[in-house]
Amino acid sequence: MDGWYYHLANMKRFLEITDERLRRRIRCIWKVWKKPKIRVENLVKCGIEEHQAYMWDNTLIGYWRIAGSPIQHCAIINPNLKKAGFLA
Repeated sequence: MDGWYYHLANMKRFLEITDERLRRRIRCIWKVWKKPKIRVENLVKCGIEEHQAYMWDNTLIGYWRIAGSPIQHCAIINPNLKKAGFLA
């Protein structure tokens, strides 16, 4: 039983890391929006200005890096998704 409290102390950080990864994985909605026109339309629905949506649509970085980008942190959040009609 030596050191069992250490695992409990690490649980908070473990849950934070898991939460970060799950949220980032959910933000991979970008992969579902395959066509550029659809991406721009959906970003605009989520509250991003049209010229910014075009800039981010034409990026060549991968899905995982896009999911960690500032534009995704601003656009793909629950209130914006609900307002755009993506959540029930």
